[in-house]
Amino acid sequence: MVCYGWKERQAEEKNTLAVVKEHNLRILRNVLESPYPEASGYVAIQARDSTSPSADEANFALLQKTYLACKDIKAIAAVGTKPLKAAVAELDRIWPAAGDAAAPLRESDYDNFVRALVFLEDLGVPSFYEGLADADDAQPDANVAFFRGPKFSQPDSVYSDPAALGAYSKTLAGSLRGVLPLNLSDAEALAVGTAVARLEADLRGALAAGEGPPPDLPPNTDAAWVAASYFPYTPAAVASLSPVLRLDKLVAALGPAGYKPEKIVLQVPNYFRNVSVILAKTPKLVVQAYLASKTVARLSDVVVTPDADERILLDPLRCAAYVDEYLKFSLGRFFVTSSFGNRSRDYGDQMMHEVREAFVARVGGLDWMTDGVKKQVVQKAKNVRQMIGYPTSSPDLLDAASVAEYHRGLKITDDFFANTAELGRWNRQKRWGVLGRPVDAGAFAMSVAETNAYYRGAGNTITVLAGIMQFPVFSPDLPAYANFGSLGTILGHELSHGFDNTGRHYNPDGKLATYWDEATAAAFEEKSRCFVEQYGAMKVGDRNVDGELTLGENLADAGGLNTAYAAWKARTKGVPEQKLPGLEHLTPEQLFFVFFANTWCNNFSPAAVAAGLTDEHAPDSARILGTAANSAAFREAFNCPVKKPTCEVW
Repeated sequence: MVCYGWKERQAEEKNTLAVVKEHNLRILRNVLESPYPEASGYVAIQARDSTSPSADEANFALLQKTYLACKDIKAIAAVGTKPLKAAVAELDRIWPAAGDAAAPLRESDYDNFVRALVFLEDLGVPSFYEGLADADDAQPDANVAFFRGPKFSQPDSVYSDPAALGAYSKTLAGSLRGVLPLNLSDAEALAVGTAVARLEADLRGALAAGEGPPPDLPPNTDAAWVAASYFPYTPAAVASLSPVLRLDKLVAALGPAGYKPEKIVLQVPNYFRNVSVILAKTPKLVVQAYLASKTVARLSDVVVTPDADERILLDPLRCAAYVDEYLKFSLGRFFVTSSFGNRSRDYGDQMMHEVREAFVARVGGLDWMTDGVKKQVVQKAKNVRQMIGYPTSSPDLLDAASVAEYHRGLKITDDFFANTAELGRWNRQKRWGVLGRPVDAGAFAMSVAETNAYYRGAGNTITVLAGIMQFPVFSPDLPAYANFGSLGTILGHELSHGFDNTGRHYNPDGKLATYWDEATAAAFEEKSRCFVEQYGAMKVGDRNVDGELTLGENLADAGGLNTAYAAWKARTKGVPEQKLPGLEHLTPEQLFFVFFANTWCNNFSPAAVAAGLTDEHAPDSARILGTAANSAAFREAFNCPVKKPTCEVW
């Protein structure tokens, strides 16, 4: 019944949300390949009249110029790998290794090494960390710099298998020989590639060994901070912890002019201590080659290399995705005004309110929480700031002048690679430029065309993007059971994240602070253990789902389904609902769950599903079956012999 015919209708491996995302990209492509909207006539009436009509035309011209440069495959092919080599040459100019290649980093290298990392930040190249400027979990009105460990390009099995690591070394050698400034022989390139692969394996090992709180954790540290891996340091303490990887200098360089950090948050401080030890004994040439390898990997989709995948280059949606990545608000304005009306936004906003009300009502009936904690949980649900569809500040997507001001100073040419560098620099300045400023509570972190919604503990906010509020996930013309079964469960899912194994550590004001008593916390842990065991017993092929890794998402799935069902029932009490042709034999209650399950259809291969077992989300099939098993309403709707849910928290 559920997902029937999905595999037959989809030629490529994808799930429901990927189909919606592709639909959104087609809309963006149509926008970018059409005349200015005033002539093409697709802009919806909800766009506010701008005091400067020319601002909208300027926004549109910026988008089209960026898009056309991306589409000019002949010009990109004519340049070839020169931009890639130029980027690595610039890296070497900023922080040269020649002449001292065998020596490790010294204190005299630190300033130029930091400048090199800033340059790579501009290009979006990952290095030894993932960093961002965001709301401070302990003080959500202020922005602070966060650092965690990097993601690695290879699965763990490559780093632990000598044969696989050897093959990876050869791949690195081939990509590095053509771009490193040194004129390396084949043997020398292989030696460098092998050293880079071993460095990467060491970094992966350092990250695995670095999980958990640091040994010098102050004894009065809030348990909520430890649970959320929130470890604040002064810049001096960061320099002492990791004297080679000077994150204190890096934050000062990434922030706005004159910014001096007072606090830096490390999520894995032990890793950064270990990395400093590793870099202190690694030759500069190997460190530079490691950074060059990351540059090659990152920029391979913006240059035409001899082994470039022609199918990717000729993908008709590739450049729409590129523009959306870098100019998400400017392009998002045209997405919203063409494909997301006031009616959809108002409906979604009301749904979110009703889901929150249903959650509050359900909390009132829970018997495992003490009354004091229950009041706090209810208050937190009432305090949630919900942002639906698109931002109305920073910038206001319905105001062309606001969007133009947001993009002021951006210079776009006909040179695709120059544009990529400029957009990277500009986006980096936007991302890190918030340091030293109050948090903008209305800011959106993602493109509005993304098929996503997210909860943020710091500040206690839920953001639902216009991109996920598209058919078949949502339409104001669908019956309520369809909207609440699909989008409603997503809204409930995000709300439930505020009370999962991580979100519960944020208090009603959105601050990371312990506010549950021991009895309630112990009851929560006991109920959560049921989910760990339930999902840990589920098999996908010959492998088990990781119940610990997916716990937060599984708690949110169960809470979201239960809450959305309660909200739908409250809205439609005593109101008959429209039947769907061909599905008249199903009750509205059954259809609610059909629409829930259809949100997670996919035709992924067994290999793709197995690869996804390292994700914090359970595989789609487990999300359907496990979440349904945890719903008393589902069991009642389909007259299951056992009416009691397998596991239940919210």
